[in-house]
Amino acid sequence: MASYKSACTNKLLVAGHSFVRRLTEYVDGKNVTIHGHKVAFHGFGGATAKTLMAKLRSIDPANFCAVFVETGTNDLCSSYVDIVARDILSLVTFLRDRGIRKIVVGEILFRNKPKVGQPSVREFIARVRDTNLRLKKWFR
Repeated sequence: MASYKSACTNKLLVAGHSFVRRLTEYVDGKNVTIHGHKVAFHGFGGATAKTLMAKLRSIDPANFCAVFVETGTNDLCSSYVDIVARDILSLVTFLRDRGIRKIVVGEILFRNKPKVGQPSVREFIARVRDTNLRLKKWFR
């Protein structure tokens, strides 16, 4: 395995699906800082934990002190709780292996509109609840 730096660079990464992409559009190129750390946003519409990990391979997450991850909503449209939770855990492991010491995984948010060919709203909300509970248990 490659050796990655783990010193704080005073930069934070917010990465995820379309929520993060929309946040990036809202920020509109303004310099955002949190506690003296410059924030970089990398949001991709339709991103899943697996596709997000692939995207993060190209930006070297070791350039950041901490990473906030917003993923899981798109995953749960086509996969089940066990698979999604495992994929998110794999993403966290990927980031840790590259020297990120602080990783925050955002709670998965539910959708209130059904999409064609996807689970009902009731089923989707149950998947979100169960996945969030599983992740909380694992990350304690």
